[in-house]
Amino acid sequence: MRGLRALWFVLVAACLSACSSLRPWINEPLPEDPLPRSVVMATAHRDPSILVAVTLSGGGARAAAFGYGVLEELHHTRFQWNGRETDLLDATDVISGVSGGSILAAYYAAFGAEGLPSFESVFLRQNFQNSLILQALRPSSLHDLTSPWYGRSHLLARRLDEIYQGKTYGDLDKDPRHPQLVIAATDMSLGTPSSSRRTSSS
Repeated sequence: MRGLRALWFVLVAACLSACSSLRPWINEPLPEDPLPRSVVMATAHRDPSILVAVTLSGGGARAAAFGYGVLEELHHTRFQWNGRETDLLDATDVISGVSGGSILAAYYAAFGAEGLPSFESVFLRQNFQNSLILQALRPSSLHDLTSPWYGRSHLLARRLDEIYQGKTYGDLDKDPRHPQLVIAATDMSLGTPSSSRRTSSS
């Protein structure tokens, strides 16, 4: 009996010592800039005589698949404007999305029309829910999940980082060819809407 109690204490101590102290970085808001450099870049690289905006609705993978078809059709819709041949996707100045639509909107903003075909293989033809479960079962993830500051949303962020190849808004700011990106979301813990907007053309 005494031996079992000692073994129990050893197991509890081992579990406690194995708890993760991981604390994911919390982004601080950027200071207000009266005229962000990205706005100047967008103005310099966009034709002011035409404005095209695309909004992608939510609805999980089905919404992303529908939006993917829309973007493909925009890419195939060519026309002449100010003596230059272009297409509606290239002429898109703003792209916004929510939920599944935001995953596609961010992917297009990150990789442009050239990288858009890859979205089908990296997301649409993948079982996204299963990939999250498999990621959660990785030894490193199981250890991270023992941290009181680490949860399922961080696993989702880690999976999305793989899809976007680690790209950030700062990376988007470096390429003015792509449209401005607006992502809308809801804070599930508070029920309040929020949006993330990149004012650069990328």
